[in-house]
Amino acid sequence: MDSNPSTRKPSGRSKSGCRTCRIRKVKCDEGRPACRRCISTGRVCDGYGIWGGGGNDYHQRRPSVAPARSNEIMNRPSPPLLKVAGNTEENRYLQWFTSRILMKIPGPFALSFWGNLIMQASLSEPAVLHAVLTLSSIHKREVLFDKDQVEGENQFMLQHYIKAIQHLRPHFSVDDRASKRVALIACLVFVWLECLRGRFQTAQTHLQNGMKILESQESFDGYAGMMLLESTRDPIDDCIVEAFFRLRLHMELFERSSGHPRSFLGIWKPRTLAVVFYTTNQAWNALEVLLDDISQLSSQARHQQLPSSTALVYPATLLEQQECIKEKLATWFAAYESCKDDLQKGEYYQVTCTLISEYHIMANIMVDTCLHPDDEMIFENCTAQFVSIICHSRDMWRSRISPYIGTRAEISLDMAHSTADMGWIPPLYYTALKCRIHRVRLQAIRLLESSLHREGMWDSIIAAHITRRVMEIEERDVYRNYDMNDSFSLATAPEALDFSFPILPDGFRLHEMKVELPDSPTGCVWLSYKHAPLLDGQWIDELVAISIHKQCSKKR
Repeated sequence: MDSNPSTRKPSGRSKSGCRTCRIRKVKCDEGRPACRRCISTGRVCDGYGIWGGGGNDYHQRRPSVAPARSNEIMNRPSPPLLKVAGNTEENRYLQWFTSRILMKIPGPFALSFWGNLIMQASLSEPAVLHAVLTLSSIHKREVLFDKDQVEGENQFMLQHYIKAIQHLRPHFSVDDRASKRVALIACLVFVWLECLRGRFQTAQTHLQNGMKILESQESFDGYAGMMLLESTRDPIDDCIVEAFFRLRLHMELFERSSGHPRSFLGIWKPRTLAVVFYTTNQAWNALEVLLDDISQLSSQARHQQLPSSTALVYPATLLEQQECIKEKLATWFAAYESCKDDLQKGEYYQVTCTLISEYHIMANIMVDTCLHPDDEMIFENCTAQFVSIICHSRDMWRSRISPYIGTRAEISLDMAHSTADMGWIPPLYYTALKCRIHRVRLQAIRLLESSLHREGMWDSIIAAHITRRVMEIEERDVYRNYDMNDSFSLATAPEALDFSFPILPDGFRLHEMKVELPDSPTGCVWLSYKHAPLLDGQWIDELVAISIHKQCSKKR
């Protein structure tokens, strides 16, 4: 019969409706930003993928008694991505992505990017789908380390990497918001997959390219309040910018430690500092903005070539900025301490709070010393703070409760514990470089060596090799005639005797250290620095190659 419903053509609108209506298999009116059918029935409209909508209307539902929790928008539990229009092998890698990568790689301060956004983009955009398949292939290969499957894994990885790039090309020729989103999401996945491959120079190139897209796109302008707890912008764009902000901070912390000038532009910061936190993520988001402030101030101080004499006279603007950051850090700490007991407690709440404390201590050291870029002796005033970082890290190591701290393995990295976020590597790396108390810096190095994993652009193997080599160069034979107990237990804290040895002379300390990361798993790390010989006091430049693996190539 002509009236038979089974012969009726399906409405085109039901295929292009919001995700909620498509799952319910009902007709969607495609209202923007959220469809009226969902609103009228009290449901949350999941929107139209990366094309927007859905989440745009969430702020109308927020309770008035508390600020909105920014990470809740995109961090809702995602439905399992079981199948796409692909072959069985592709679906196996998508299963790996949803069951392994999304469960582990977001890290302690999970970005909203790893919530629904990456899932929606994978379902609707081939470029993102193939980038995700590439990431899954690399991650699975490194975790399982099955030599018999390496060749097949490599072929699959290269095949989908090429497809991702091919599908991206049309988006670069279209200057609209949706195409920019696709390019930026794929770019973020490229950064993380290259970090997992150990191709850090390529990862930095992807990050720089993504930052250029952000800075050239008018639709992303005006994000000065990106990290505000009460966001009124499109949550999809917030997720993207937040992810780039986090990755840029990864590089700023690494480069600041090595004296490298800032290379990534673009600033998205809150106009005011929150005085109440409801989650550890909110507390971290506010703290990482202050870390970025310190990095900027440090860069300004270095580039203004401040006087190196003992009677330093700094420009008033720099001193004012320093005092302002110190006040904000104090405000942040007061807010965090008052709210800490009431924060939402996840499975690893304790280790997350410990990490936040470590970064707060490091931030205070950085802001206290940032106007003295050429004075390495100033860090002698920060010994107690460095010891606190060691004690916090020791507690995490001793308790072994953190899923973000791997165990030492005989084969390369413990990729099962690698994350896209920051963990304990940056504070330990900073401590090992800047604290010259032998026992303290050695414990930082040994803690790095005890856990072989990656945290975004930070690699514990590389960090441990760099810091151990710097310690060897600086200390030389200073402590040759002293009975140094280097076989101490990592579960112990430094004792009074450890602080009784002579202070490392200024002439032995390295200045303006710069690190060039490798662009292959077998590449060398190149360390350049300045130091003054003991006799004539003239500064000299040196460049050394640090072999991370036996097969490292020392060619540049």
